[in-house]
Amino acid sequence: MKKEKGMHGYLNQKKKANTLKVIINLIAVFVCYLAGKMINAPWSGYLMIMSVLLVLPLAFFVTSLITLRPWFSISTERMQEFAAATGDGKMAVTAYDLVLTVKEKQLFAGAVLFSRNEVVIYTEGRNLNLGLRQGELTEMLRGTGYFTGVYLTEDWDNFMRRVNVNVKADAALKDKDMLYQQKEKLLVYSV
Repeated sequence: MKKEKGMHGYLNQKKKANTLKVIINLIAVFVCYLAGKMINAPWSGYLMIMSVLLVLPLAFFVTSLITLRPWFSISTERMQEFAAATGDGKMAVTAYDLVLTVKEKQLFAGAVLFSRNEVVIYTEGRNLNLGLRQGELTEMLRGTGYFTGVYLTEDWDNFMRRVNVNVKADAALKDKDMLYQQKEKLLVYSV
């Protein structure tokens, strides 16, 4: 099953797909290049041009792999705990596996809860100044007109406590359209 952006496992699946694309594209570049070297006549020029043009998508896929390399989907156990607290996304609006671009830096969001009061994000950041990144993300998202605040943490227990509080606070919320709009706005900033 193909996973879409915001689903658990999306990040791992995207890295596997991009690795396959890099391998196939690399093979195509070498095949076109070698065929162009072996063949005489006008076709050799076309094959050489094709091999050069195939380097552009190859560079795109390699760059994508480099960008996503440090992060992996959160564990299945954590995903199940988060899903249980949010009613598998029925009681709350959630997202997983997002790599956000904030102030030209990457920020991993393993699990995200969208609530009326704030966006609660669990990250497994490396060498991350959480206070600074939280401020930058809050500033960026307020520009979209929907977000009220951001809570960013590397501590799973703190994340789950905050999730439980926000899910209970939003339990009476009938119309979740605003929360889905928040999710769509955040997905725009993710890889």
